[in-house]
Amino acid sequence: MKSWYGVLAGLVLAGGLSGCSFNNERKDIDLVEASYSAVDSIHDQLNGRVDMSRPVIVTSFVNVDDLTQSSSLGRIIGEQFASRMSQLGYRVIEMKLRDTVFIQEKNGEFMLSRKLRDISAEHQADGIVVGTYAVGKDHAYVTARVVQAVDSTLVAGHDYAIPLGPDAQSMLKQRKHRSSSAAGGGLSAAY
Repeated sequence: MKSWYGVLAGLVLAGGLSGCSFNNERKDIDLVEASYSAVDSIHDQLNGRVDMSRPVIVTSFVNVDDLTQSSSLGRIIGEQFASRMSQLGYRVIEMKLRDTVFIQEKNGEFMLSRKLRDISAEHQADGIVVGTYAVGKDHAYVTARVVQAVDSTLVAGHDYAIPLGPDAQSMLKQRKHRSSSAAGGGLSAAY
């Protein structure tokens, strides 16, 4: 009889432990909702600091460890930012990442690339939405900023974390896109 209780206790314990591992699986969040919430926060911060009658450029979000590289995750976040900003009344010019958005200065600071500044001047854009993401063990950490087109001055920003559930992991594993600057590529604008 004692051995029967031991077997039963072992089964209960094993079942409880397997339930614990199931509960620790990472789940995805609603990425659209997270991106829209980030844009709403940025919109509240802007409060007239960006002229809504002039275009705003939205770029793909890039890997903070390699600013020439994006992923499906970085591109879809940029697309969602463009959609939400358009819904809020901004005139959006969407930039497809084909060249470096940032350049690194000698002191380690990042500035907008000359090509992006030239395109913003050509379109008379008032602000540029740029973003980076860093991949951690359990989350991708996203930083979104709006900078003035003329001098790269930061005017608004929002940081958030995306749990690395199955969808987020899949988007990060998708074929990464590097800038084609070595092959003479550039930025292309989509209206």
